[in-house]
Amino acid sequence: MRAEEAYFGKDCILRKSFAKSCSNLQKERKITMKKNKIITVCSLLAVSVVLLTACGKKNNGNTGENTESTTPQTSSQAGNNTENGPEENTPAESMEPAQESSLMYLRDAVAEALGEDYWPDSVMEPEYVQDLYGLKPDMYEDIFVETPMIGTNVDTLIIVQAKEDRVEDVEKVLGNYREGEINNTMQYPMNIGKVQASRIETIDNYVFFIQLGGSSVDAEEEGEEKVMELSREQNEKALEAIRKALEENAANGNAGRDSAGGGRTR
Repeated sequence: MRAEEAYFGKDCILRKSFAKSCSNLQKERKITMKKNKIITVCSLLAVSVVLLTACGKKNNGNTGENTESTTPQTSSQAGNNTENGPEENTPAESMEPAQESSLMYLRDAVAEALGEDYWPDSVMEPEYVQDLYGLKPDMYEDIFVETPMIGTNVDTLIIVQAKEDRVEDVEKVLGNYREGEINNTMQYPMNIGKVQASRIETIDNYVFFIQLGGSSVDAEEEGEEKVMELSREQNEKALEAIRKALEENAANGNAGRDSAGGGRTR
């Protein structure tokens, strides 16, 4: 019996020792794996730093080349400016802001008449007008376009001082744009009434595209027809403000026309 007990005692000790050894091996493997991960991450970071540094040096080299190639031209231009006299040496001209449209007084009259219901707040530069509306620079003397900065709104005011022989061309272009918007099936439901109520008005050589309405939340509850009615009222109010401003401007001798005229609507 004692021999058997001694045997089983030794067997238990060996098993415990083996289990402990396995546990230690597992711990060492985990530690080794963590170390390998850390080394891998550090290596990747080091490679990234080297690549970024190389790209930076390459860009700096290109900048230097461009500077060297443009320096002789700059010197030549400076020499030409000196020969032509100090009056032509005006390098800051290109930094001046674009000249404000002479039609701003008409926009201000509309904004004052509509108050909080005048939503356009982003003036469009003339170079973008042709791409969006099809109005070419050779069609007009001056132009003013203002739309909302928020794309889900469609309130728009376009004022075109057309050239004498291009009034009908401007009307046609704006008419095509209006028809396209009316037939656009991707319009937001809340904007359909405003688009349908939009109008094109011509007074002498001034052509207006008026698509206003402001907030129509209450009208939307009563349906699309109510929204159209509200928008028509706002558009008429805007047009009355425009007529009045044109008459006052003509009376002050600032317009090329004797009166604002009766106008025609499309």
